[in-house]
Amino acid sequence: MAETPKPDVIASVMRATKPDFTDIDPADIARFLAQQPDIAGPVEIANVRGGGANAGASSGVVVFDAILEGKVEPLVLRYAPLRNEGRIFFDYGIRQQYELQARLADAGLAVPRARWIDPDGAVLGLPGFIMEKVEGDVAHASPFSAGLIGDAAPDVRERRIASIFRALGSVHGAAWQGSAVASCVRQAAGRTHFERYINWYWETVEWVQPPHRERLERLRSWLFANQPDIHHDDLALIHGDPSLGNYMLEGDEVRAIIDWELAGIVAPAYDIAMQCMANSYYRAVSAPEVAARIPDDASWVAHYESVTGRRVEHFEFFRRAVTLPLLVVQLSMSRNFPDGLRDEFLAGMEAIWAVGEGR
Repeated sequence: MAETPKPDVIASVMRATKPDFTDIDPADIARFLAQQPDIAGPVEIANVRGGGANAGASSGVVVFDAILEGKVEPLVLRYAPLRNEGRIFFDYGIRQQYELQARLADAGLAVPRARWIDPDGAVLGLPGFIMEKVEGDVAHASPFSAGLIGDAAPDVRERRIASIFRALGSVHGAAWQGSAVASCVRQAAGRTHFERYINWYWETVEWVQPPHRERLERLRSWLFANQPDIHHDDLALIHGDPSLGNYMLEGDEVRAIIDWELAGIVAPAYDIAMQCMANSYYRAVSAPEVAARIPDDASWVAHYESVTGRRVEHFEFFRRAVTLPLLVVQLSMSRNFPDGLRDEFLAGMEAIWAVGEGR
């Protein structure tokens, strides 16, 4: 039997995948801000750091304080790690992320306001944009085992999850038809919105040329052949990566939804199915007392529906659909494993394949 990958090996793989905030020179951040027409006087940059354990698994994140006209302003730079050959995605759509966050903030959604963009990296060295920093706490990486979800009393946990559902419901209710929002999401060629979204992930498949590509091809073909016929009015803006760690809470209420790089136009059930897949994983790897806290799919769907007043349609299809993006991400990451451990990592993905293939 193959050895379980050691923590230091896993850490080295994650370092190869995850951008390093030192990719960006603070002097370049200061120079970039000084060039903005709404900033007068000298700019100083201080307290430069990464985004923490939960931040920037694919896009790069730099957290810093800008001293502007004598006032300290906490800011966040999000950038495309295009120099990192171990990165997850081929393309990061920095301009689209910037414009989407700006439009959603203008519409009153709980989204950090995007302020300035360097779309081609002419000053920062890599494409990126700077947004306001929202103060708050995010869920633990294993949300039901510790932190603001896992350590909370049952009634507090339920209130916090309800707040997450309300925030996600506001995303699903955002106007996108006839607005610029639809041009700010992940999409490639395709006949339907669902196909365009999935085919954006396929650009990474073409770039990485991962193992099991033929298997991925069969899954994509099945999804396209069996996708439900969803009326435009029932489609929605989705977050795309709605894990509990992407909501910043203050007390029991969500202050901001972060990490918008996977937003698309699909159906609300996509986000809920993605959350349920994460819950299934946490349930499988957690101690019994932790697993008992994690709601099953039916309870999770019912809670979202009761909080938002929205129906989750075609859940079983989207439960299979979300496996393709999950597989693409993990197959992309797999190339950072040493040869002796890659096969074991790939074998560990069989639980996801089983859902996608309907087994």
